[in-house]
Amino acid sequence: MAELYRSDAELTALSATTMTGGFVIPTQNADPHYVHLAKFWSRVADAMKVLTGMEVYKDTTTTYAVRAGKYYNGDTLVTYAGSTANALTASNTNYIYLTAAGVLTKNTSAFPTPTTTPCLPLATIAADADMYYSIDDGDLVDERWRALFHVVGNVRTPVLTFTDTDDADGTGTMEIQVQDMAGIDIAERYAIRTWIAASDFGTPAAQTDFSVTTGTEIQEVEANADYEVVCDATGLVLMNIVAADATYYVMAEVDGRIYSESIAITGN
Repeated sequence: MAELYRSDAELTALSATTMTGGFVIPTQNADPHYVHLAKFWSRVADAMKVLTGMEVYKDTTTTYAVRAGKYYNGDTLVTYAGSTANALTASNTNYIYLTAAGVLTKNTSAFPTPTTTPCLPLATIAADADMYYSIDDGDLVDERWRALFHVVGNVRTPVLTFTDTDDADGTGTMEIQVQDMAGIDIAERYAIRTWIAASDFGTPAAQTDFSVTTGTEIQEVEANADYEVVCDATGLVLMNIVAADATYYVMAEVDGRIYSESIAITGN
């Protein structure tokens, strides 16, 4: 179904009004009308600079161009000066993007995976055998939205979640899982420091047993109390606990951030 616009009467009533963003609608029948239209379109052009930054467009029947623009790579402002007459690969879909450092790049397979190769997707162009492509036929597709809209799950900042289990026989386990900020498990290996204490964020306190059952122990800092561990390929560390009946706290550190979870051991 087509989009429903304002009625002619509503549009006429906008004469000489200032719209959101500072757009002034030309005064109806104003003289000279061209000046009023020029003011309006110059304001539109200024506002469009953000929307058209790094836009890919057709400059010849065999090449493409990219408009100038700016974006942040972390804390670094990257300025792309724009370019013209960029070559296409015939009889292929061309995937056009900027690297994190601002290098215009093209391949014929796919856009890189952002979490492994950070990039700014720009467009795809389907080029025919004679290198001709047509915007009207949908051969040039703007893909900048890929960088504009991201779910938080794509942010690969590791966080830790805990699952404690009291076996009610003087033993228990603490599962430590690496996840992303959306709460999705990250199936990668991370270095984790973990220790057990008698108080929240306390110093290591040796128990009858505190040891790694899933993951790989790298260093024993203090026996039955403090370890450096590499999680398994699913992002999991599992610690075994044997201790007197009490509440204990298991701490774990990843990327400099410390997490803590309590566990009550009973049945000893």
